[in-house]
Amino acid sequence: MAQTAAQGTESGWRGVGTAALMSFALLVLSFVRRIGDMGTVGFHNGLLDNMLVDVRGTALGRNITLFCISLVLTHAAFGLVCWLLARLSRYAFPDVKASRVQWVVIWSAALAIWLLIENAAMFPHSSLGGPYADLVRAGPGVFNLFNIATVLLVCAALALGVSCVLRAVRARRWGRSGVQVAVTIGAAICALGIAVVYASHSTPAQLNKPHVIIIGIDSLRYDVASEKGPQSQAPNVRGFLDGAVSFSDAMTPLARTFPAWVSILTGRAPHTTGAIVNLLPRNLVHTGDTLGDLYRRAGYRTVYAIDEVRFSNVDASYGFDQAITPPIGASDFLLGWFGDTPLTNLIVNTPLGALAFPHLYANRADSVIYDPDEFVARLDRNLRFDEPTFLAMHLTLAHWPYVWARGNDIPLTAPDVKAAYGRAIHRVDKQFADVLALLERHGALKNALVIVLSDHGEGLAQPDDLLIPQGGLLGEFDASMQSLGHGTSVISPHQYQVLLSMRTFGPANVKLPRGAVIDAPVSLEDLAPTLADISQLQSREPFDGRSLVPLLHEESGAAEGFRNRIRFTETEFNPRGVEIAVKTTTSALVNASRYYRVDPVTDHLEVRPEQLSNVLSSRQFAAVLGGRMLAAIPRDLDLTVYDIVTLGRDGSAPRKLTREPSSTDDPELIQMWQALQGKLGLSPAALEGDAKP
Repeated sequence: MAQTAAQGTESGWRGVGTAALMSFALLVLSFVRRIGDMGTVGFHNGLLDNMLVDVRGTALGRNITLFCISLVLTHAAFGLVCWLLARLSRYAFPDVKASRVQWVVIWSAALAIWLLIENAAMFPHSSLGGPYADLVRAGPGVFNLFNIATVLLVCAALALGVSCVLRAVRARRWGRSGVQVAVTIGAAICALGIAVVYASHSTPAQLNKPHVIIIGIDSLRYDVASEKGPQSQAPNVRGFLDGAVSFSDAMTPLARTFPAWVSILTGRAPHTTGAIVNLLPRNLVHTGDTLGDLYRRAGYRTVYAIDEVRFSNVDASYGFDQAITPPIGASDFLLGWFGDTPLTNLIVNTPLGALAFPHLYANRADSVIYDPDEFVARLDRNLRFDEPTFLAMHLTLAHWPYVWARGNDIPLTAPDVKAAYGRAIHRVDKQFADVLALLERHGALKNALVIVLSDHGEGLAQPDDLLIPQGGLLGEFDASMQSLGHGTSVISPHQYQVLLSMRTFGPANVKLPRGAVIDAPVSLEDLAPTLADISQLQSREPFDGRSLVPLLHEESGAAEGFRNRIRFTETEFNPRGVEIAVKTTTSALVNASRYYRVDPVTDHLEVRPEQLSNVLSSRQFAAVLGGRMLAAIPRDLDLTVYDIVTLGRDGSAPRKLTREPSSTDDPELIQMWQALQGKLGLSPAALEGDAKP
């Protein structure tokens, strides 16, 4: 009775201050490592000054403010939960000699400890989770620290709930009205569930035009998906290819996502559209009619979806009625870094997380907390196929750094890159299967043409990743640094060779040789003219690519017509010191930041126009004809001098050219030389090393 009387004397808000203090302590604890990182990453050396200058009154400043408010409110909610649990504990256990403030401390400490353990187990690459991931998941079978802590917390919550109910029953506070309310709520929940299930399985409209669906898989090497690849890594992509027509010699004109996708959507080369580098200001990209524009004029709904937009800023302006993407902008770079806290990580992959932290939700850019299933759920909620739909989708999970929430424990160092990449490919392959299941569930595959492709491949520092052996012919050119990643070397075929395949579902009126492999030389630039041909769409501007319909229809002589074409590829901007599998230094980050700015109105991170010539100066170029390549590679110490190398993609010995080909040389070499001059703007003097292009 004395304890009950003591409870009655406690203020109704007693303990709120303690709860707020504990939640603030959790917030500070969440940034302990981040605060240390800020001292080493070089914020004081000009990184933010170079890119941001002053965020007041800008879109970036607004996004940062909203993020901070959400972060504070989330931790305030944590404190409120602890305070409510303390009140319930005082009510449920009146004989325990603990004040409400003490209960607040107990619950705050217990939940904070569980959060830290959960964060280490579920997000092993996060800031606070990384150092303890192995510890919390160690143990025989399910008997690890995370599972034990979770069971203990659940038992404590159940004990509290049962005790509260029993005490309420004994106090006769659970009357007939309470039962009626519970039954009503239960019935409403059941009715809502039935309605959702019915809606998700409703019969789709019958359409006279097939849906056209492009599914891109970032960084997918062709040899992984082809018959030569390890079947265990991508069995679902392999299964799709078994019923599709695929091209065994497909190239990307530039092995980076944004330039590649602009070429996919336009059928035009990077030097035609201007999309020759990531993060270009939108007014410098001149697409002409895109596939989105063409299909929209033909009565289609056009949709674009991607789970990362940091470097590929394709949005609705590229011809789409709907864009299912994370918010585009510099906020994407900053908020993922600051948003890595145990509490935000817990809720970010939920509907509440989508509302409170839109820059983090289902966003592959925040790799340590990215849940591949949540992006599929986002697609499930936003896609509909009740009218003819053109859908262009890109899955970026297999892009460096090859990690995601609860995934890939392989160390991300150069010797382990191949294994880490393989694990990422296996996971995105499952995500691809989930997307196909989603399309099937929505009725999209009842009548559809589906294209599966990769925007580029990936170099993994393997012996066959370079056509020229390391440390040999190219002198000062450091080939070993170019065999990782993509868009870093034109002599790395696994970077520019891509997957390109097509398959029909239902009565789609498209003639495809099912299960065939076509070995004609093709390019991602060929997809747009091919789809325009198939769907009878008229573009107001010419394509650079060629329609593949003659190959698909197996017309006589079609393959021979492709044999003599010259295809082009080139590298992209690679700031010194910013490389995969290598820790980026402060000086490297500061140096790279000098090339970019943040648009104060749109929040877009963009290449500074005045730096564009420097960004373009160090790239490599190549012309490919059949099995031969002519590559122009700038020397490491003097970007005004190019090494010109002719080599075979079949591994034949490379040869450095010391003069311009003459009439005594073979016609193919002369043709490729002239192509490099004309198509890519390299003058004969520059090719001979006497001038800058």
